[in-house]
Amino acid sequence: MAGQASRLGFTLAEVLITLCIIGVVAAITMPSLVASHLEKSRVGLVLSTYSKLSEAVRRMMVDEGSEIQFWGNDSKERVGKFKELLPKYIEIIAKERNKDNSFFMKNGVKIYSITAGTQGAVSKCNLKSNYSNAHDPVDDPRGSYFGACGSLLIDINSDKKPNQEGIDIFGFNIVSDGITPMGHPSESVYNMVFDSSKVNKFVTAWVVYNKNMDYLHCPKKLGWDKASSCK
Repeated sequence: MAGQASRLGFTLAEVLITLCIIGVVAAITMPSLVASHLEKSRVGLVLSTYSKLSEAVRRMMVDEGSEIQFWGNDSKERVGKFKELLPKYIEIIAKERNKDNSFFMKNGVKIYSITAGTQGAVSKCNLKSNYSNAHDPVDDPRGSYFGACGSLLIDINSDKKPNQEGIDIFGFNIVSDGITPMGHPSESVYNMVFDSSKVNKFVTAWVVYNKNMDYLHCPKKLGWDKASSCK
């Protein structure tokens, strides 16, 4: 009996030690797993929202019978019409009457800050989504985004924190034939080496094309002509 009790005690001790080890490993790995899952979820929302917006704009142009650059005499008029039409072509659950005229999509994404282009872009509005006729960045140091009709921002978790560009806030250019993610590879001004301390809305194209947010983890390794992920 004494031997059985000793063996039982030893077994219980082993179980407790094993449980402690499992607990320590879980405590170490769980935050990383949660963060990884959250990033994948954010990437998924950016991609699905981009897809929905692109389809909405395509339908808008079909119904209007022309590209956006023909919707008015200047960028302000064209983007004003864009803003007016957009809620009719996407599923929204609410509008927010404020200076941004925000729309809340069914998937929880907030669309806001829909603004017209500036300076030369006001009259041009000739940029295509593939940037085939982009303004020559040699002539204009602002890069080939020059010529966009306007822009819009999305907050993928509505107004919840962290409310930081490149994490839950992303940007798109409104161009003549649709929308395109900010930071397009042809945008010479923003075709940059990533700096995790200065992540902004111009990483949107990176998320769309590479389907990751690895610029938060190994920025020096990444670039359009370098690695596309940390792996």
